[in-house]
Amino acid sequence: MLDVYLNKHLIGQLSCGRSGWAFEYDARWQTSSQGFDLSPQLPRTAGTIADTAKAQPVRHFFEYLLPEAARNAPKAAAAALDHLARTAPHLDGPLALVPTGHKPAGGQVDGLSERDLVLQFQQTVARPPRTTPLRVAEPRARYGTDVAAQPDEIRLPFLASNGLPVSMWLGRFSAPANAAQSSHFVRLDLGEGAQLPYATINHCWATLLGRSIGLETPFIGLRQFPETAAVVQRLDRTLRCKSDDTALVQARYVVSAVQLLGLSPEHRFLPITVEQVAQCARLCADPASATAALFRWMVFCLLIGGRNASAGTLHFHIDADGVRLAAHDHLFCAAVYANEWNADALSPDAQARYDAIDQDALLALADHLGYDASQARRELLRLISMLAPQSSFVATHLSQALGHSPTRAAEIDFLARIHRHVSETARRLGGKTAEV
Repeated sequence: MLDVYLNKHLIGQLSCGRSGWAFEYDARWQTSSQGFDLSPQLPRTAGTIADTAKAQPVRHFFEYLLPEAARNAPKAAAAALDHLARTAPHLDGPLALVPTGHKPAGGQVDGLSERDLVLQFQQTVARPPRTTPLRVAEPRARYGTDVAAQPDEIRLPFLASNGLPVSMWLGRFSAPANAAQSSHFVRLDLGEGAQLPYATINHCWATLLGRSIGLETPFIGLRQFPETAAVVQRLDRTLRCKSDDTALVQARYVVSAVQLLGLSPEHRFLPITVEQVAQCARLCADPASATAALFRWMVFCLLIGGRNASAGTLHFHIDADGVRLAAHDHLFCAAVYANEWNADALSPDAQARYDAIDQDALLALADHLGYDASQARRELLRLISMLAPQSSFVATHLSQALGHSPTRAAEIDFLARIHRHVSETARRLGGKTAEV
């Protein structure tokens, strides 16, 4: 049996019975004014929530917490829970799982040099180089629910890992005693031979562009170690200044759309359908504003050629006041790779369908979401008109941040390629073009 904690609060107990995993909320959490359901599929009013042969909401929810290296859990329920218990000290989410009767581990953070940070990143995140081709997702928005029948979806290895968890305060890095004390992720390119070269600068560009045209995105900073790195504030952490000018890091409860909807963990990298997005909006405390924000997110992903709008990249805050949409992380332009580095992976037929996306196709998203048509049209025209000018501004800003070193010339050229891609998309959809 495992106790489940959020910060210092005991949430409940996770166990395994004859029919599968079971979860029971702690009585104090059930009656607390600050208590809330971990997900709509795990309601506090249900008493003990037990998995069955047909439905496994408990196992699906908690197995999703497993880090990437430990996601292949045994099929047998008892063995799978033992696997989760062994991995529990390394869990990176807002929840802490400890053996019953124990408390979550504490500890002090240690100073971390930039060079050490790069070495740790390479050891914990880097993967052996592969030559497998990039598989490109169907670019047109789908309205069906049979996501398992689509085998050729894009898998982004850079985005599959959140990055190296670190603590950062006043611009200085430190190595946290455990992942629960980290405040930021450091994301670093794995070299030009990686499947997705210049992924870091791509991620920075998309995140800053999204913020500039109205999406809520996390804080992101560009650092050079001298390798180019992105430092991203975690969605599931809050930072508070203590009297000794150190930071107090606290967990903030965040779930992905996979957990919110009670989907199995394999949906982490599967594209989310419009119906699932609409269901997420309906679960929010303010469905109208959530619908508007989600429409903006979906259109933005299509405009930049993101193609990684999966249930695992969409996140929500949950607290006593209900469910709210979290900032959009993992924004990324994948289309430029298919067009520039691996043209054979994008069939002419798929490219033709992507080129066929027009304003009517994008407005169809609003219809499926139940978003007001007139408001959706105004928002769409605003996004299209701002896309190229803001992309030019962001690309120029990042180019200046990279400096004029010859070693950065390839990254600066890559920024220009991304900008040309979205500028052409904006022009085709009736917007402006802009030069970097």
